[in-house]
Amino acid sequence: MIVPFQNTASFSQQIVLDDEIFNMTINYNSSFDFWTMDLLDANNNEIFTNAKLTTGVSIGKRLGKINQPKGDFVVVFDSGDTPKRNDFNQNASLVYVPAI
Repeated sequence: MIVPFQNTASFSQQIVLDDEIFNMTINYNSSFDFWTMDLLDANNNEIFTNAKLTTGVSIGKRLGKINQPKGDFVVVFDSGDTPKRNDFNQNASLVYVPAI
């Protein structure tokens, strides 16, 4: 599942993952030119915060807690390791991969 990305430097959204509701905030760090993600459960309990969106890493599994979704997040980007301000929705995607 490709996570919807808005064309703004910061946004929040509710997202359904593995039949559960989560609250997600995506922020662009203009000082260091990268994106971060916060994930909270439906009751706004922190699962992880300030996770840098970069390729080659399993975002949720390395940062999460017991209340995290069963699957994992990965960044798909065809032009390098770390997507920049305008890369998402063009040549980069944040993808949720459900557990098998």
